[in-house]
Amino acid sequence: MFWLQTHFPAQDWDALLSGQAAFGMDCIDDLISDAREAGLKVEWEASVPS
Repeated sequence: MFWLQTHFPAQDWDALLSGQAAFGMDCIDDLISDAREAGLKVEWEASVPS
């Protein structure tokens, strides 16, 4: 939770915690890298609209 608080505004937390957030592929690598460097275990799936 602390990581979310330091990286996203409070109005985005509910969407992030419930899996409703969407990110562009250009920022995914940065977010995952930063989270892993902070010691978080990151599991994610990428979906590409057709």
